[in-house]
Amino acid sequence: MKVEDLMDEVAHLDPAGRRRLIAYAVTLQDAEIPGYAERLAEKIDNRDPSHWIDEEDLASALRLDEPEP
Repeated sequence: MKVEDLMDEVAHLDPAGRRRLIAYAVTLQDAEIPGYAERLAEKIDNRDPSHWIDEEDLASALRLDEPEP
């Protein structure tokens, strides 16, 4: 299958389907980075509150506090 064919199919997905596809593509890409899954698991499992990010900093880092375009 050609990339152009895939792009045409993706254009017809609903927003939820596109989000699932994007998540899948990112997962495939991350899987190619040596040690990525292990480093991510270590961060998730970290129980030291001094290493945590608070909700306001997270929202700012993800630009969740910016108005929709």
